[in-house]
Amino acid sequence: MVFKQIQAKEIPLLDNFLYEAIFVLESMTAPPRSIIENEDLQVYVRDFGQLPDDRCLVAECDGKIVGAVWVRIMNDYGHINAETPSLAISLYKEYRNKGIGTELLERMLQLLKKDGYKQVSLSVQKANYAVRMYQKAGFEVLSETSEELVMVCDLVKKIPKLEMTQKHCFECGTLLTERVLEGEGIVPYCPTCKQFRFPMYNVAVSMIVINEQTGEILLIKQYGRPSFILVAGYVNRSEQLEQAVSREIKEETGMTVSRIKFNRTSFFEPSNTLMCNFTAFVEDASELSPNGEIDSYQWFSPDDARQNIRPNSLAERFLNAYLDEYCMNDCDL
Repeated sequence: MVFKQIQAKEIPLLDNFLYEAIFVLESMTAPPRSIIENEDLQVYVRDFGQLPDDRCLVAECDGKIVGAVWVRIMNDYGHINAETPSLAISLYKEYRNKGIGTELLERMLQLLKKDGYKQVSLSVQKANYAVRMYQKAGFEVLSETSEELVMVCDLVKKIPKLEMTQKHCFECGTLLTERVLEGEGIVPYCPTCKQFRFPMYNVAVSMIVINEQTGEILLIKQYGRPSFILVAGYVNRSEQLEQAVSREIKEETGMTVSRIKFNRTSFFEPSNTLMCNFTAFVEDASELSPNGEIDSYQWFSPDDARQNIRPNSLAERFLNAYLDEYCMNDCDL
């Protein structure tokens, strides 16, 4: 099964799918095909592709188009306002109940979300089995009559999107696509492995290094920059956070950590890194022998550390949060 955007030469097929979209109870006789010439139905397909909000995806099986989902802003049964596209979807009978409709619907919702639409609406008869599919996809009832529902899907609320920080599958290298995962939103997906690939990020530790004897805090300068920051470093594969704290301090300063305390975490978007902040205590400051990564260093009192750390930085937020907590609890550093 191939899912794709409709081609210009395939647009006339929408007449077929418009007819297939007409819901008919099993106990009733299907209306004549000429019914799609009615003006209230022609709004779905007339001059399709000519309007800026026209979108259509189709499902192709063995070279045959077997289903379609399309949207446009029109004054149809499901019309809400001039900014909300209305949706229609149908498949040939022999291709129903195979998950194709759900896949088409999910892909259209992803497309609309990507294109910046906030919501999409539709009209469906209450007896139509597709109501359940719409509800699972995030549609909710906006209004109803004795026979029909007008439903709307809030694309912002119902389909949060996880950023594709990795473009290819980490197992097979296939270019990732996007799919809706119920309860999660739009998630990167590998069509080869048939697995969702949740975004991966780096993990690093940052440390408020405190001299056990004096209560002073160590700040450093790195990479030719003029302001003071905290000691920090990335966590190695298979390494525990606590191990990374001790290792980084030993590597960068030569000092041995006597005890550590976890403080908090914060995601640092510029480097796609989850920063985990700790307080690390050292008993013997005379071990301090900085490696080549540190340009200079200085021990500060807590108040002076506040004044000298890089302003408006994550390091400053970590330090101030810790010191505020320390002062509030009136306990030893």
